[in-house]
Amino acid sequence: YKVTRGAIPILGCGGVKDGVTAFEKILAGASAVQVMTGLRGEGPRVATKICRELDSLLQRLGVKHISEAVGQQ
Repeated sequence: YKVTRGAIPILGCGGVKDGVTAFEKILAGASAVQVMTGLRGEGPRVATKICRELDSLLQRLGVKHISEAVGQQ
């Protein structure tokens, strides 16, 4: 993300099964996150879980929109 200055969209994937893991990918520069691991392990409800955890995390950090966190690692 830093090398391209955000010019190339990055998809965060691999091991995403909770909001913290998704947020780590976003901080590293991902503008989208794949949740296949979570879907296989927990089923479709994992998407709601991830969204709720991300929302809670963003509120605690005072981030108003998730796009503000992209590449901030």
